Amino acid sequence: FFLMIRRPPRSTQSRSSAASDVYKRQAMGGHKNEWQQNRNDIWRTAQLYQFISTFGMIVNSFRPSSSYPFTFFCLSVLLFALPLYYRAWTEQKTFSILAPFGGISMMLAWLFLFLL
Repeated sequence: FFLMIRRPPRSTQSRSSAASDVYKRQAMGGHKNEWQQNRNDIWRTAQLYQFISTFGMIVNSFRPSSSYPFTFFCLSVLLFALPLYYRAWTEQKTFSILAPFGGISMMLAWLFLFLL
């Protein structure tokens, strides 16, 4: 831990130089999991919809209704959140085609939850 907290050389503290730019890049590059803002937004969107689906599953567990809402909530996580997690992690849009089906599945789950 103490190795990560270090001061820049005295020559780079007062003026901007090539050495200070190198030091700044080292400090920023030391964290391997630093993501771009758009990847972070995609990850948070997936988390939000997974939370909403999980909340719907919990609400459904208190009702003695059919299993349709639970099934559609599971599908919404698999078809919507999982492709978004994959896209945020790998930056590939391979499974993004499934996201609209996951959104429709979530809408059907809430509809079945309130109608049945």
